[in-house]
Amino acid sequence: MTLTLGAWGVFALVRLLWFPFKELAA
Repeated sequence: MTLTLGAWGVFALVRLLWFPFKELAA
């Protein structure tokens, strides 16, 4: 259960950081 939560946490963090990066690159 903790592994799944950690995976979702990393996924959410990557998405959170990807949006500003994508806007900056566009």
